[in-house]
Amino acid sequence: MIEITLWFAVAAAGLLIAGLGSGLETGIYSLNPVRLHVLEHSGSKRAQLLARHLAAPSALIASMLILHNAGVKLATHAAAVLLHTRHLSHWQVVFFDALIMMPLLFIFSETVPKNLFAVYADRLIYPFARLVVFVVWVCRYSGLTLLLAGTSQLFMRLLGARGVTHSFHPRHRVQALVREGVGHGLLDDEQLALAERTMALGGQRIEPHMIPWKQVIFLRETDGADVLWKLANEMSYTRYPVVVADGKVTGVLNIIEPLMHDRQNCPPITQMMEPVRLLDVATPLRQALSILRMNAVPMAVVTVEGQPAGIVTLKDLIEPITGELAAW
Repeated sequence: MIEITLWFAVAAAGLLIAGLGSGLETGIYSLNPVRLHVLEHSGSKRAQLLARHLAAPSALIASMLILHNAGVKLATHAAAVLLHTRHLSHWQVVFFDALIMMPLLFIFSETVPKNLFAVYADRLIYPFARLVVFVVWVCRYSGLTLLLAGTSQLFMRLLGARGVTHSFHPRHRVQALVREGVGHGLLDDEQLALAERTMALGGQRIEPHMIPWKQVIFLRETDGADVLWKLANEMSYTRYPVVVADGKVTGVLNIIEPLMHDRQNCPPITQMMEPVRLLDVATPLRQALSILRMNAVPMAVVTVEGQPAGIVTLKDLIEPITGELAAW
């Protein structure tokens, strides 16, 4: 009876070891690299151990596969010994061993641990850091890692396959780092939203953020003082594009400029207007923002094939980062 109990315990231990190897393998793939980096540099010994071995992940993954298969072998062998005590034939032992162990292994040594470690990788992996390192050490110095890696590479070469590495894009790394800051209370939700909007600028152009030309109030070079004074009284804007007869934009007028003169002695628009900054409609938003800021230009005219398509202001370009600004 004691012997049967012992083999039951060995079978259960095998299931546990197989599940642990399977779960750790999945957890290593699912581990947040930014959180690992933060913990490593904050002095966490467990994170430092994992980071050191993740620098060469093939040996780490191979060791977890070896641990899993060792557990499977232990569980199935213990089950076979228990079945032999029932005086079954060899083929009956093989049949019932597979019939009983396959669902147990699938549920308790594959599905459940993989799902748990995939979802809670950052919570479950670190407590097993020393165990992981010990398993890697045993597999390495016993030659098992070398044997498995060599066999795998041999088959890959025979199949003509090559390994592919995927870099962790710097933008994604920063996004993950920002989210990590929120998780640790270093940033609030508003700051997170601001950071995410800033990083999202990379793929945006100015076209969705411009004011279409049909909604733009503009001046003609031939407009007189009466038009300017009326515009100043009715509108709150300070700068207006100036066009010629064919619709081409030749400058920008700051409405404050004519108001500094008497209406009767107001100079022509062509003498008061400033040079216009033209931006192609396909200009990236970040580049446009940099151009306006560096040249101290609060407004630019957006063009399509040289013709005005709209205007864009610093406010229009900053709002994708800050959100809507009620006052400017």
